[in-house]
Amino acid sequence: MKNKKRIITFAGTVFNEEKNIKEFVESILNQSVEPDEVIIVDGGSKDKTYEILKELAKKNKKIKIIQKIGANIPTARNVYMKEAKGEILFTGDAGTHYEKDWIKKLLKVFDETGADIVGGMCFPKEPKNDFERIVAAKFPDYERFKEKDWKKYFPSIRQIAYKMSSFKKLGDFPEDVNRADDTVMDLRAVKAGLKYAFAKEAKVYWSARDNLKSYLKLAFLDSVADGQKGIIWKRKIYLIEFGVMFFSLFSIFGAIFFDVRLLSLILLFPLMIFLREGYLIFRRIKNLKLSIYGGFIMILLFFSHGFGAIRGLIKSILKNRLFHLHKT
Repeated sequence: MKNKKRIITFAGTVFNEEKNIKEFVESILNQSVEPDEVIIVDGGSKDKTYEILKELAKKNKKIKIIQKIGANIPTARNVYMKEAKGEILFTGDAGTHYEKDWIKKLLKVFDETGADIVGGMCFPKEPKNDFERIVAAKFPDYERFKEKDWKKYFPSIRQIAYKMSSFKKLGDFPEDVNRADDTVMDLRAVKAGLKYAFAKEAKVYWSARDNLKSYLKLAFLDSVADGQKGIIWKRKIYLIEFGVMFFSLFSIFGAIFFDVRLLSLILLFPLMIFLREGYLIFRRIKNLKLSIYGGFIMILLFFSHGFGAIRGLIKSILKNRLFHLHKT
């Protein structure tokens, strides 16, 4: 592929993103190596996202806008996968800003390594409030990554590019989940033996969430999808969360039937989460007040994540049970 003109596609999905859709699209159009086509699939936005996209498409013929009302994220991804003509597919999500040489740097790693999939690095956008500062402190700290960390790190779809000839072998994105579909594809890629590489200088900037409610909801929905697709058995964090929940139930039953003092044990793991996560946040932002606040947020995140996984697991069991009954 080296020293040869390649057709490059950039594709993304959007829904109700009128506040940042222009920045998202323009950061792709202004790349030092421009994509040959830009495909944006709108899931039926109820704000002005679709109208803004149509105006942008009028000004630049590379942009193709597709609206599929009611489509969830993986369904929308399957739409652009069928439309894409590129040999290499660069993917993203609204809310992301791409540095000017992002495509150029990923292409360089494709050439140097012969990889099937190349990931860039995702950093937080400049925080606008204290909550965003705490969330930013939970982004991957790439400077501390060791070789073992890179081997188990799956970059988000907002910072990644695929060799289409390899990626299409993995099949469609799973449309029965609303989130974490990129993790499912990552696991398929590993199982299929596709080669990953990382462009450690290729940077994208993203703002996760700016308030507690949406942050916890995002974590909950992600873990529901992980539970549905069986990803929970491949990630140690879920086993830890399930262990904590089981221990908490044990403490409650023990307090009811044996000794009320056993109820104090239920505070043990939240305290450990608070101390550990608070310390990790402090190490990044050097602010004691925000580290304390962050420690409490991480306790809520821990349980939101765990309960989401349980819900996803139950949904998976019920679906398989109903499918089995239908077949019989």
